[in-house]
Amino acid sequence: MQVVVPSSRQFRRLLPKLAEVYELAYRDLPEYAEARPGEVEGYLNWLYRGDPKGFFVVFEDSRPVAFAAVHGEWYDWRGDLMAELHELVVHPDYQGRGIGRKLLELAEEYARQAGRDKLDLWVGERNERAIRLYEKFGFKRVGQWRIWVRMVKDLTNPQQAGPGSG
Repeated sequence: MQVVVPSSRQFRRLLPKLAEVYELAYRDLPEYAEARPGEVEGYLNWLYRGDPKGFFVVFEDSRPVAFAAVHGEWYDWRGDLMAELHELVVHPDYQGRGIGRKLLELAEEYARQAGRDKLDLWVGERNERAIRLYEKFGFKRVGQWRIWVRMVKDLTNPQQAGPGSG
């Protein structure tokens, strides 16, 4: 497994493959995904432009198989500054190999380096596998809006530390 923070040139070259990974990962949970391929690429561009240094791509044998997008300077609806994990996507054929855990560790490390004390995310309420991973990693459910569950990890609380803390 190799993790890369792509340059803008690399990102543009990877974009079609990243969109493919995204579409495959959301195949069984379409209500949480961008609907059309053009929308997927637009969404991934938005994620990358929001914080290029927080965009991590995992490669296996030179093939992109997963990615995560973290914005290190994100304001929630109350105006609180935190890091936001917008997306963590693993190709279905590569799930269960520790790639999601590695991306969560990188997201948490990135948030800490950005000086944030919270890492926030939203996950689809039916995405039970992801919810279990986030809970195992120390995220707590703090609310819900429609089909989305909001989860937050307090990066200052050792009691909330998950497997990636240290």
